[in-house]
Amino acid sequence: MPVLPDLSKYEKYEQLTQGKVRYYEAGRGKPTLLLLHGMGQQTSADTFQWIFEPLAKKYHTVAVDYLGFGKGDRVLKNGPTFDVIVDGLREFMDHKGIKQAWLVGHSAGAWFGGILSYESPNRVLGQIHIGPAGMNVQPVASVANYKPPTLESMIEYVAPSVYPGSNITKQVQRAWAEDMLKIAGMPNVFEGMKPLRDQMANPDIRKSYLLQRRLPQIPVPSLWIWGEKEGMEPFPTWTAEWDKIKGDPRKSSKPWTTPNSKYMMIKGATHNVHWEQPQLIIDTIEAFVDSNGKSLTKGRAKAAAKAPVKAAAKTVAKKPAGKTATKAPPKKAAAKAPAKKATAKAPAKKATAKAPAKKATAARKPAAAKKAPAKKPAAAGRRR
Repeated sequence: MPVLPDLSKYEKYEQLTQGKVRYYEAGRGKPTLLLLHGMGQQTSADTFQWIFEPLAKKYHTVAVDYLGFGKGDRVLKNGPTFDVIVDGLREFMDHKGIKQAWLVGHSAGAWFGGILSYESPNRVLGQIHIGPAGMNVQPVASVANYKPPTLESMIEYVAPSVYPGSNITKQVQRAWAEDMLKIAGMPNVFEGMKPLRDQMANPDIRKSYLLQRRLPQIPVPSLWIWGEKEGMEPFPTWTAEWDKIKGDPRKSSKPWTTPNSKYMMIKGATHNVHWEQPQLIIDTIEAFVDSNGKSLTKGRAKAAAKAPVKAAAKTVAKKPAGKTATKAPPKKAAAKAPAKKATAKAPAKKATAKAPAKKATAARKPAAAKKAPAKKPAAAGRRR
């Protein structure tokens, strides 16, 4: 029996403007989940191998290697850079006919996904951040001390995920380290990653892409998941202040979050909690996506019921996910009836996101956070 899941039967390739990317695709359910991996020469869509197939049983699930990563083209004439990666994701969605998707991002995947949500809010239904990067002002050691990995360094990288109750055993640790080293050992990988690494390591360039100023402008439902042992800020601060802020990071000394958010801190887990507690992550994703999907659908149905048929169809088709539908103009009075003044109807109430299901043994149950009203993203400077 294989030590690691085999996703090869789902493997496909797509040619984009800047190069070829590899991706996994399975499932026909709705909505689409777009899984976004982290940073590193060894990192690829394979990081989601323990949650990909279970999610694909319920949703259309796609895990993609970025331009310059994984098994796609590792050397680009332009990049990889922040702009090339984010625009590459948008182009990939265009190629695949994915008009809107839920973004499930791990580490730097949440960073790239956050920028995509900020620039193209009409393409994103919601976000699930797992150990997200993009708010830590100082780069992590693997970025600051950029060097080719070895088998020993890969085994050491996986080691914190080996603990009682974790999916990662000693046997899995070595097999997974060997698998990542194969990705990192592809030709010209070290030099190929240098443009992005230089952006992330340069303080002046890095601060231009950090998420702090973008987060308040992202209105879609967002779920933040991190391990108790997560080392990137703001999560050590959120964890230390958890009881004081009553599970609401908006009250933290580092209130870097989106207005429509839920939070889940998992006891004993590390940065790679999706490896360690895959079933908990699967259950949590399903609960959050389904609860928000039902709420959004219900809100659209109420708005459509109040509008004329033609106007309602147009509004539902063009309305970005997560926003309240624009109220259609009142119907014209019948010819025989005397003209009456239109009475303004109360706007449809916004959907309330339900908290994801949590296992009591795996995570603390955060106090219910007051939902802040979603802000309409500014149109200026945004991409489609």
